[in-house]
Amino acid sequence: MSRDIKKTIRFSTDEFKSIEIKMKNYDIDFATFSRKALLNQKIKFPFEKEILYELNCIYFKLEEIAKKIDTSSKMILLRQLREIEIKVGKLI
Repeated sequence: MSRDIKKTIRFSTDEFKSIEIKMKNYDIDFATFSRKALLNQKIKFPFEKEILYELNCIYFKLEEIAKKIDTSSKMILLRQLREIEIKVGKLI
C-alpha cells in the first residue's frame, strides 16, 4: 500500500509526553500509533455544559418518576434509564 499523503500536526509538550508513554506501552512508532488512532477511534463531539446540565436534569426527573410507579413497570423504566445513561455517556 502506498502512503504518499503527508500531514503535519502540532502538540503541546504535555500532550506529546502522553502520546510517547502510549507509544512506549504499545512498542510502536509515531506513524503507526497515529494511523491506528485516527482510523479506529470514535470521535466524540464536545457538548456545551448547558446541554449536559439539561440532560442530567432530565435523567433525575425520570429517576423520580421511576420511584413512584409500580414495581413491574419500574424494572422496565430503570432498564430504559440505564440505556439512556449509557448513550449519554458515549456522547461526553
